[in-house]
Amino acid sequence: MKTTSTSTEEDFNHTKQVRWPFGKHKVCQVLEVELPESYTVSDFRIVAKQDGVFIEEVDPQSALYDRLFVGDKVLAFDDIDYSFVDPLEAYQDACQRLDNIKTITVSRRQTILGPFRFAQLNYVEK
Repeated sequence: MKTTSTSTEEDFNHTKQVRWPFGKHKVCQVLEVELPESYTVSDFRIVAKQDGVFIEEVDPQSALYDRLFVGDKVLAFDDIDYSFVDPLEAYQDACQRLDNIKTITVSRRQTILGPFRFAQLNYVEK
């Protein structure tokens, strides 16, 4: 018996490569995070890495603590899309805009338990 297929693995592997805007970061959830008017630039910190701009730190005392998470990949500030920009250029531009943004679009990796925070772990010593 002969079987036919509309596409082969070889055909699939030879298709045009399209640049994935999230880099090596696996996308599980894309969120628009609205910043409260009361936020300050010290409420969170960003860092440029090889594959994008990421949230590096969030002040536990800020209103953003439950909205932004360490490891969130910054895709956009307001309408400025950083997903196809060199990470260093994106970081430099983002730093200039930090004090005047209303929305951050992020890509967030999720675990079964949700976003992971070290501060939420309670260790019991035996």
